[in-house]
Amino acid sequence: MGWWATGAKQADQEKKDQARRGASGRRFWLKVGESRKVVFLEDVWPSSPEEGKFWPDRTFSVYEHALRLNNDFKQVEFCTCTKGLESEFGPCEVCKRRWKDGSGKEQVFTRLYRNFTTIVDMTPWSSDDGSKVYVCSKRILVLKGEVFELLAGKGKKKREGGDPQGLKNWLVDISRISLMRKAKGQGGKDQEMAPRTGNDFEILGKVASPPQLPVKLKMPDGSDHPGLVMPDGKPLDMAPFDWPKALAPRSASEIEGLFSSNIVMDDSQARPGMTASSEAPSGGGAKATAGAASPGGEAGADEVPY
Repeated sequence: MGWWATGAKQADQEKKDQARRGASGRRFWLKVGESRKVVFLEDVWPSSPEEGKFWPDRTFSVYEHALRLNNDFKQVEFCTCTKGLESEFGPCEVCKRRWKDGSGKEQVFTRLYRNFTTIVDMTPWSSDDGSKVYVCSKRILVLKGEVFELLAGKGKKKREGGDPQGLKNWLVDISRISLMRKAKGQGGKDQEMAPRTGNDFEILGKVASPPQLPVKLKMPDGSDHPGLVMPDGKPLDMAPFDWPKALAPRSASEIEGLFSSNIVMDDSQARPGMTASSEAPSGGGAKATAGAASPGGEAGADEVPY
């Protein structure tokens, strides 16, 4: 069943953009050496045979581009690639464009194949004004390569062991353990390759009846963690993200806005010390050059560190 069959294509573009922006800032990641406890709201299955489509018992997957703005690693915009989905969404607006590296050489924007599942991060945090304390929050867990295969294997083991829900509703301790490797083409320098989403997973127990957790967690002040609840004490919505809306392709005007007002580089190809050219192409003032309509390169499952 394609994206269009869910009503995502027929929905008003502004509503789609709002739904996508609402989920885009919720991606889960860890610092090296950090660990967090999360609850899986979906099982992890082998990925769909076709990206951008729902299949029974498959984890939702798409190709996407990671755009770093103004060489700031904290400003990364993710854009679903529509190559192969042109009949529904038109050609990919990012694949049409090019970016310049520090030497001025034009580069294509890499397509990254990724799998997505919904989790609840049990780490407490406060609103900017300090008026609300969120004891947990729904996040997007992006899976790829060996990590995806590892979790898909854990889900399969749960199902074969008699739990038809697999990893769904299980509390898991995720850690990001340092993994240094010599990066290709980087003069032999070591680079941190541990996935930002973690590479070690310890299953702690299953949530039988939310908001009760299978093990006791503590708040920063030492008090008991209240579990899967909102700041007002009401139960947390345990529904997974609506992926066709959360990952809906951006409109052509939105893509143009990103490129016309920022220096844009490919975050998956960016390395320490690399800078993008700030020289705007002639004629339009955009900070990244537009090239012929051709597909961007595709990164291998373990070629980028997240």
